Amino acid sequence: MPVRNHVHRYIRAIGRLTEANKASGFIGYYRCAEPNCTHYTKAELILGKKSICNRCSKEFILPLSLRNLTNRPHCKDCTRSKGKNPIVDSMKKLEDNDEMQDWIDLADEQSK
Repeated sequence: MPVRNHVHRYIRAIGRLTEANKASGFIGYYRCAEPNCTHYTKAELILGKKSICNRCSKEFILPLSLRNLTNRPHCKDCTRSKGKNPIVDSMKKLEDNDEMQDWIDLADEQSK
């Protein structure tokens, strides 16, 4: 079956090195997760290529480092890094908004 011409959604073919798969030489490969696609490739060959995010299904560019390549690669928008909480960030934006602060001050004055 030929490989379909599309942007691939990569997932790691074999997750970790075990005694069973060590001898196969099938380590460090990624495959396309689309149902009708038979595309397999080495991890080194997909670095910096276009892919589909495994979380939000948007197109993005894969990282340029093997160290940053995950089992199911996803875009930066779907990455939650330490110290970043979307709820806290949105609350800070609201607090920084002058109009919102005026409404809070007005509510405080009315409650007195």
